[in-house]
Amino acid sequence: MNLKDKYLKINIDKPLMYFRGGHFISSDLPWEHPDRSINTYEIIVMASGKAYLEQAGHKYRLNKGDLLCFLPGINHRSFMPSDEPLSFYWLHMQGDIEVVKDLEPNQEEKYVYIPIHESFSSTESIIILFNQLMHLENNDYKSSALNYALTGLVHEIDHQVQALKSMDAKIHQINKWIDANYSNKLDYIMIADHFGYNKDYLNKYYSKQTGITINKHIQKVRLKKSKSLLTDTRLSVKEIAHQVGYKDVKVFSKQFKASENLTPSAYRKCFYGKYYNRK
Repeated sequence: MNLKDKYLKINIDKPLMYFRGGHFISSDLPWEHPDRSINTYEIIVMASGKAYLEQAGHKYRLNKGDLLCFLPGINHRSFMPSDEPLSFYWLHMQGDIEVVKDLEPNQEEKYVYIPIHESFSSTESIIILFNQLMHLENNDYKSSALNYALTGLVHEIDHQVQALKSMDAKIHQINKWIDANYSNKLDYIMIADHFGYNKDYLNKYYSKQTGITINKHIQKVRLKKSKSLLTDTRLSVKEIAHQVGYKDVKVFSKQFKASENLTPSAYRKCFYGKYYNRK
């Protein structure tokens, strides 16, 4: 089966069926994914490290930020071992799903699209929803809650894919640079200088294309990164603030609460139930 540049076309008129999910963290190295075939669709999103996986003759060298979908009834495995620590989020699902060649943006809203393979510069929003699913599952919520949460997650992936495909190349380049440098001192003037643009021109251009200023986007990136650290690490709020580019933890906490209507500590408590696996 040729899976290059293919998508899962998902009918979300009804919620998808969620089976299981978790956060895999390698314990023994080298690590290899077993050779197996399953009867559900599986989505994995790389959080760290590298994985070398294949299905249907297609080999994928996955890095942080990569998404890969395994199809039911098709064997998948590692084609070479991973020698460094790695982690990824995963889930199994079923629904009214078919494999298609292209995005169909003019289709009815009842469809969303997930690429078989895609590389994202930022997956924080997706990982937050993975964490929410894990929290619901491990705190014995009803299956309907899990199914609706899963449907929300695939909506987020579809939204990011549509945004990536339609994004202006200049904006995409700037956003990738912000994702790589958000923890440093950063503002629109420094970014304009880095890319060789007039600062006023760049700020107006960015705002016109995206609807927000560059500085506001930097703030959004930092807060998204902080949410991942709050749910995935035991770092203190102060350590997280510094790690995402805030010198003053009070400023960080104020902006976080304005964005989420929760303090960072209260947000962390919302995600205490998670499932980790190491094999």
